[in-house]
Amino acid sequence: MSDVMTDVETPQPRSAGKPKEFGFSALVTGFARMWRGFVPAIVMIVVNAVIQALLTFWNPQVGLSFSYVVAAVISVAVLIVWLAVLARIALGAVTGRVSVSEAFAGAIPVMGKFALWTLAQWVLVLIGFLIFPGLGFLLGVLTVFVPLAAADGRGNALGANFSAIKDRWGRWLVTSIIVAVLAVILLLLSAVNVFFITGFAASLIFWFVIGFVALWLLTAYAAIYRSTHVGRAAA
Repeated sequence: MSDVMTDVETPQPRSAGKPKEFGFSALVTGFARMWRGFVPAIVMIVVNAVIQALLTFWNPQVGLSFSYVVAAVISVAVLIVWLAVLARIALGAVTGRVSVSEAFAGAIPVMGKFALWTLAQWVLVLIGFLIFPGLGFLLGVLTVFVPLAAADGRGNALGANFSAIKDRWGRWLVTSIIVAVLAVILLLLSAVNVFFITGFAASLIFWFVIGFVALWLLTAYAAIYRSTHVGRAAA
C-alpha cells in the first residue's frame, strides 16, 4: 500500500520511463508484430469480408428504404465488432502473441464504450470529408489513437489520444505522413478493383485487403501508443 501511495503522491515526469515499443519505423514494427495475432485476425477479416460482400450481393437500393437501412445497420455493427477485436489484437501483438480467446475476452468488456467512441470519431471524420477531403484526413490522424485507447479500456479515449500524440508527436507525425501516401495508393487500387471486378467479388477482395491493412496500421499505431505514458499505464 505504501508503494502505491508513494506513486500517487510523487508521480514521475511524463517523459520518464516510457518504453519504446517500435524500431526505426513503427510501420515496419507493426508489420512484423501483426502476425502474432494471425489466427484471431484472419477469423475476423474473413467473417467481415464475407458479410460485407453478402450485403453488396443483396444490393439494396440507396435511400431510406427498409432494406437499405437494415443493411447499413448490419454493416456498421459488424464493422464495430471487427475493429474492436482487431484493435485488441494489435494492442496485444505489440508485446506478445494473441489467441482467439484472448482477443474476444479483451474486446467484449469494452465493446459498448468502444462503439460510442468509434462512432463519434467516424461522424467527425465524415463531416470533415464532406467539408473538404484534406480536413477529413486531418481529423482522422488527429484522432487515430481513439479506437486503440477505447479498446484499451480508457474511459476518456479522446483525452488518451491527445496524451499519446503529445508523448510521441514526432513518431506519430512521420507515421501519419507515410500512411497518407499509402492511403492514396490504396484508394487508387480500390478504384481499379471496382472497375475491373464488380459486385460480390469486388467487395470481398476490397474488405479482405482492408482487413490486413487495418491490422497492420493498428499494430503500428499500437506500438506507438504502448510507447507512451498513457498507453503503458493502461497496459
